[in-house]
Amino acid sequence: MADIKPVSQTHIITANCPSRPGTVDVVTRFLCEKGFYINEIHSFDDTAVNHFFIRIEFRAQTATAFDDVAFSNEFEQRANEFDMQWQLASRPYKSKVVIMVSKHDHCLNDLLYRYRTGDLAIEIPAIIS
Repeated sequence: MADIKPVSQTHIITANCPSRPGTVDVVTRFLCEKGFYINEIHSFDDTAVNHFFIRIEFRAQTATAFDDVAFSNEFEQRANEFDMQWQLASRPYKSKVVIMVSKHDHCLNDLLYRYRTGDLAIEIPAIIS
């Protein structure tokens, strides 16, 4: 029987800064140097306001304790070079979402079903109709 390896905890870093070359590299290089594996990455450059946004979900290559204070202190130095505003969250992280509903309820039913089954990692503090 094969040994079952524990799944390491995933973390999410979201950041934004003025648009300029190297913004993706500064985040991904830091994660690589620290031995993290990127599970998912999304980025967007809003050319209308010259602002860049990035969201990266990552995990350690091996199951280890994550020191968010050390991570934050070290990443802050690199983020400052790009005037980057950022935040770190660890899974399971659930965003608070307010659902606004129009006349038709089929979309609301779908969202509530996905929430109930655990497909949506969110908290729903309010529904506005």
